[in-house]
Amino acid sequence: MHTYKKRYTDSEGSYEIIQIREGEDDRIVSELHYDYLDFIEAGNSPEIVEFVPDPEPTLEQVKEAKREEIRNKRKQAEYSGILWNTHEVGTTESDQVSITLAMLKAQSDSTYSVIWKFSGGEFVTIDATDIVDIVSLIRSHIQSKFDKESQLNDLIDSATAVAEVEGISWDS
Repeated sequence: MHTYKKRYTDSEGSYEIIQIREGEDDRIVSELHYDYLDFIEAGNSPEIVEFVPDPEPTLEQVKEAKREEIRNKRKQAEYSGILWNTHEVGTTESDQVSITLAMLKAQSDSTYSVIWKFSGGEFVTIDATDIVDIVSLIRSHIQSKFDKESQLNDLIDSATAVAEVEGISWDS
């Protein structure tokens, strides 16, 4: 059990409540709890009331939470990268912008080549054909993730029970 003491902070009678905790550091009690401590100090004890749990979420709330979960999983999968000729290619939005800019140059100059730094850290010279190939692979990779999210959202939308929604998973 802890004890409580008033510590006066000035000559005008202002005080703070200190909780004395045996074997632990004392701590200042928030002013929000002063009334409760006065109530207890007066010999009262709190009334024990029945614990009422939060209401179960509605089917729509569960569906919205599942859509958010699936959206987050899609982004993780989308940004997971791909392999091109044994090189790791990043697929974050920044990676997509970089390779798209290179592709724009490659489309206007078929002899264009560039030293590209791949996600694995290696530098490799790639030409216009390679760039278009990489962009195409990235596009397919990303679209497949959006297709999967769309299919899972269709399942979520058609679900009629919470258990049905909870059974939907990105990994299934």
